[in-house]
Amino acid sequence: MDLAVVVLVQIFYAIASLALVSIILYNIWVYIGFDTVILLAGLSAIPRHYYEAAEIDGANTWQVFRNITLPLVSPTLFFLSMVAVIGTFKAFNHIYIMRTPGARDSVDVVSIAIFDQIFQHQNAGYASTLAFILFVVILALTWLQN
Repeated sequence: MDLAVVVLVQIFYAIASLALVSIILYNIWVYIGFDTVILLAGLSAIPRHYYEAAEIDGANTWQVFRNITLPLVSPTLFFLSMVAVIGTFKAFNHIYIMRTPGARDSVDVVSIAIFDQIFQHQNAGYASTLAFILFVVILALTWLQN
């Protein structure tokens, strides 16, 4: 690999705001396929006769989207948003790998804080409390989703 490319990559990850942007881009790249498949399944589950009735009633495209498509696909969108929030709480590997000394605290999530409490600060009691709180939050979000 060219030395200039290596230096640019190191600079890119050393800046706090760019490190967060790179993690966001990584998450988009990883989960866009899953989200697309689930959203297309939700869209295909909408019965065609609703659209036909709206066309007969003279509804325009915006009215069809606002009054038919969006309300009927909202459970799917809610499911995808809950999966994204729970996934953010559980994220560890890619954030731990991408964090650098320059961007250390700007990209931390709860799982990184738990890891740091155990392995850097040797504070297992506090780390287990954080892990239990994380468990309760994810459990509450799961119940909320159902």
